[in-house]
Amino acid sequence: MPTLKLPVSFKPLTGGETTLSMDGADTVKAVLDRLVMDHPTLTQRLFCQGRIASWINIYVGDTNIRDLAGVETPLAADDEVLVLNAIAGG
Repeated sequence: MPTLKLPVSFKPLTGGETTLSMDGADTVKAVLDRLVMDHPTLTQRLFCQGRIASWINIYVGDTNIRDLAGVETPLAADDEVLVLNAIAGG
């Protein structure tokens, strides 16, 4: 089953979880749909106008999904999906 890894900053919104098993999820979209269904408060952190927010990067293994098939990127049972949020500062 694919594994989803979230930033530590999301812990308060996921009941303290940063690694979630996504049994049966066969695309990145399926992973994200399940994530926001289980943790609806993450919707505003992950999406902007129905799309993945520009400040969010999602990787399957070492590759950004923007360089793959986007949210339609297929997942194998042993894939790791990593969500990273951009950090800004000056």
